[in-house]
Amino acid sequence: MDTPSLGTITFGDQVISGMSQDELAVFRRDHCGFVFQQIYLIDGMSVMDNVLSAGLLVSRDRKGVLAKAKELFEAVDIPEETQKKFPTQISGGEAQRAGMVRALINSPEILFADEPTGALNRSSSDEVMNELLSLNRDGTTVMCVTHDPKVAAKCSRVLYIMDGGIMGEKEMGHFNGGDRELRDRERELNNWLMEQGW
Repeated sequence: MDTPSLGTITFGDQVISGMSQDELAVFRRDHCGFVFQQIYLIDGMSVMDNVLSAGLLVSRDRKGVLAKAKELFEAVDIPEETQKKFPTQISGGEAQRAGMVRALINSPEILFADEPTGALNRSSSDEVMNELLSLNRDGTTVMCVTHDPKVAAKCSRVLYIMDGGIMGEKEMGHFNGGDRELRDRERELNNWLMEQGW
C-alpha cells in the first residue's frame, strides 16, 4: 500500500517493494485480505454480491466462489436471509463479519485488520476477534492494528508503535480463551505498555 523509505519488503522469497503499482495490485488481490474499521461494502450490492465481486476477480468459477462464500458466511454466522440484504440493512457487527468474508474469499495468506473492532459494541467486537483468532489458529497470518488493549491482549505478539517507530515488542503466546486468562493477559500487557511509556 505504501513505498518504504528504507530497505526492502519481502513476502516469502519474493521482493515486493520494487513492484509496479499494477504488480502490487495483483499481489494484494492474490495474497492479502483487508478488514477495515469502516467496512467499505458497496451499498448498491447485496452482502453476498459484495463478496462474490471480490472472489470473481481471481476465479471465473462462479459456482466454486459461491460455494466458498456460503461456507465462509456460515463460519461467521451470517444466515442466508442476511446475505441477500444491502449493507445499510444489517447491523455493524454483521457488516464487519461480512467484510471479513469478503477479505477471506480469495484465501489470503495474510489478513490485515485495521481497527476491526473500533466501531463495534463489546459483543460484536468479541465475535470479530474470535473469528480472527480462529483464522490465525487455522494458519492465516493476521496483522491487527488497534488502540484497544483488550483486543491486543488476545494477540500472540504485540508491537508497540509510537510516532512511526517500534518502541517495543512483547510475545504474549496464544490466547486460549476465558475471562480469567483475558484479565491476566490484559494486566500483563498494560504493565508492559506503561513500562514502554504508553
